[in-house]
Amino acid sequence: MLRVAAVMGAVLVLAIAAMLLVPKADSPEQVFQKVWETFDERYALFEVKGVDWQALHDEYSSRITADTSEDELFGVLTDMLSHLNDNHVMLTAPSLDRDFNAGHLGRYFADLGMDGAMEYLDQRPVDDSAFLDEPRLAGDDRIQYGWLDDRVGYLHLGSFNDVEVTSAAVDTILAEMAGARAWVVDVRFNSGGDDRVVKAVADRFGDRRRLYMVTRERNGPDHDDFGSPSYWHVDPGAGAFTGPVALLTSRLSVSAAENFALAMRTLPHVTVVGDTTSGSMADVEWFNLQNGWRASLSRNLFVDYADRCWEGIGVPPDVVVAADPGDGDPILDTALQLLQGDGPPLQDESASAAAARQDLVEILEALLESGEFPTVGRDFDRIRSGLNPETWQVDSDEINALGYSMLGDDRLDDAVGVFELYVELIPDDANAYDSLGEAFMVRGDTELAIANYERSLEMDPGNRNAVRMLERLR
Repeated sequence: MLRVAAVMGAVLVLAIAAMLLVPKADSPEQVFQKVWETFDERYALFEVKGVDWQALHDEYSSRITADTSEDELFGVLTDMLSHLNDNHVMLTAPSLDRDFNAGHLGRYFADLGMDGAMEYLDQRPVDDSAFLDEPRLAGDDRIQYGWLDDRVGYLHLGSFNDVEVTSAAVDTILAEMAGARAWVVDVRFNSGGDDRVVKAVADRFGDRRRLYMVTRERNGPDHDDFGSPSYWHVDPGAGAFTGPVALLTSRLSVSAAENFALAMRTLPHVTVVGDTTSGSMADVEWFNLQNGWRASLSRNLFVDYADRCWEGIGVPPDVVVAADPGDGDPILDTALQLLQGDGPPLQDESASAAAARQDLVEILEALLESGEFPTVGRDFDRIRSGLNPETWQVDSDEINALGYSMLGDDRLDDAVGVFELYVELIPDDANAYDSLGEAFMVRGDTELAIANYERSLEMDPGNRNAVRMLERLR
């Protein structure tokens, strides 16, 4: 009995010793590791920026011990993250009242904090005295507009938020100022926003369908694992303005404002004037840390129509005027000079038009308006087979939404047909199999539903919906 007790005591001592060797969840070592591992798993731009993330781990982890203070931990993490040169890489530490940004905005975060930096971005670059009359506000006050002279309109977009409100506001402004022979569109001091709003505004100035951006989501453990591309086009509607336009940009044109520059620079009648944009296009994703801090990263890869990535660089202007609007406004002055007379000559942007892709989901939706599967499937295959694969696109969200609209209308065979095409067209998307599984389940095809949910779960072990559905079906 004593022997057993002695052995148990020794085991207990070893267990306690082992526990003492494991860092606490909120220890400096664990916080550092959480940041590094999350970026390793989710950050999308290691390859395009040529960053050896493992080497940075080896270098900076050696500076962290159990006795590292919060100030020291913040310094080590920000030193490591600075290598990414990315406005969308941020670290906020409420316990220290400190905020960090790894890109061009870093200097403003350091001086003003995150909230102060955002307030600094929320200003108008052009003084009211530059307008013929008092400038007006629209779009929930995010848009300032007015006349710079009797034929040149001005439009400042402070951010890109709320596609319906912004689209309606821009339509109203263009109609109200229909006599304009030229426009100055300004995205200096623009904090970004929603890329759907970017597209909606650019459409109001488009001359024809043009490809301006391709995006891919990081979706796997390797740094170069990405899902299927999404293609972004300028698609002009009735009443689009195609006269001379000067787009004003600066280093404080950030995120979605830079993607707006990508869109507008594909238009032959648009001349970009000013400075290079801030250099951060991707979408941002935040995550919490064990010690109450928060960090963010860029979760996808954005390139222009020619497959050029401007992350960490910024979108270059056509006419460079590197000037701070605080001392006069040489950027605006240069734009107005360019817009005199008939404006600058049209630029050759034929490549962006040639790169435009046909939307297969639009074709499929049109076929479904007057037909049903299997006839629709045969017609769709015939149309698709007549297209060069490099001239069409299919968006996963759009085809998924179309399938669910068929499901909602109780068109079960059509829903299955749409989701089967989803699987065929984007076979590496686990959600395609999940959606097809649901369509089969609703139609009563239990075995096929199980097979597709199993395939989805195999591709994405974190798919909790597939787990729940399989438990229910079995």
